[in-house]
Amino acid sequence: MEINKLIETGELEEAHLNLLALRQEFHQQPESCSDGSAMELATREKDLNLLYGTMREKVSDIVCDPLSDKNKKLLLQMARVIQEEEKRLREPGGLKDSWMDAWRESVSAGVQVKVQSVHLDRVEQNSAWLAVHLGLLGKVIVEDLENVKQELRWSYPPSFKVFSTYVRGYNRVVAQHLKKLEQQVTELKDFYGLLDWITFEKAFSQHCTSHQPLWTEYRITYINSFTSLKHMEEYKETCKDGVNGFQKAVDSLIDKLMRDLEDQFKEDVKSYLRRMMTRKWLTNDEDFDQLYSRTKLLSQHCSLMMPPQQAFASKLHYHVVIEYIGQLMKSNYSCKNRKHEKAATKIRHQWNKLSDLFEDMEWLYHVGDDLSNIIGQKNTSDIKNHLQPVIENYPDF
Repeated sequence: MEINKLIETGELEEAHLNLLALRQEFHQQPESCSDGSAMELATREKDLNLLYGTMREKVSDIVCDPLSDKNKKLLLQMARVIQEEEKRLREPGGLKDSWMDAWRESVSAGVQVKVQSVHLDRVEQNSAWLAVHLGLLGKVIVEDLENVKQELRWSYPPSFKVFSTYVRGYNRVVAQHLKKLEQQVTELKDFYGLLDWITFEKAFSQHCTSHQPLWTEYRITYINSFTSLKHMEEYKETCKDGVNGFQKAVDSLIDKLMRDLEDQFKEDVKSYLRRMMTRKWLTNDEDFDQLYSRTKLLSQHCSLMMPPQQAFASKLHYHVVIEYIGQLMKSNYSCKNRKHEKAATKIRHQWNKLSDLFEDMEWLYHVGDDLSNIIGQKNTSDIKNHLQPVIENYPDF
């Protein structure tokens, strides 16, 4: 009861220390008490789980309404409790699920409550029902994210990545909400109103630029939203021209976002690719590590794309492959004192790492090894013996 009271009154860290002590005592008891009954142990375990459940519920309540006066003071305590439990995730006792995952779910739950609380007239009540609702929704989202950015995120340790977590929560919740709204739309003007509201374009681009680490995630979220919005076949019988025009406008927006994403990635890795096959590259892995990490991150982001946009990843993978291998064709780099063997070994190692990312490009798997075999040779006759696979399989070289 004492721990329960501490949780209720917001003494979270003290309650947590008591919980840890109780957990340790429970797990030591079977060893120290030979006559301890199974019934008593089961009761203690049940009490422990109930107390942990109460603590989780308190955390969820705080996260769902974080800016209330009483909860703002508890955020830092709550964050420390979460961090401590994450460290002990694999220890016996307590809840088995990740506390960080539970925190993220609570953030999404709080976002869901905010979105659902925005006033929405019925279609028959107000012909401008959608425009009014979207205006109010946009205001709520902007105000809440501004509060998170300016105030709330300072109440957490940096490792929580509070702002990006809230942005992801809004992306997911708003996408679901718009899907439900779309099902209520019967007039073409409202479809265009919905599309116009989704495209935060000039403002959206400025917002992405100001939050560079989330730039790619924002665009992929928008691309997915537009892709979902295109499926309107049930309206084609009654408004074929209107639906076709609407889908054409959506396609145009998707294409632009995809081009922006492609251009940004190519610009991002350009300098690292240019320094391949140079003296610095031979003695230093820094440029390749940057190229690899950025390409891997893009692959992870692209895996979240809805079909048919996932083929986009193959296009960018192909760009990395061609530019990486292309440096072997373009550069005139002399390797003395057996440096050619070191270069061949390095290319083979790096190529294997890249190949792990390019699962959909099996036809290019062997090009790195084929070229490494050539570079690793010392004599002209030996080089000629290894040329045939390259000539046969990659005639454009």
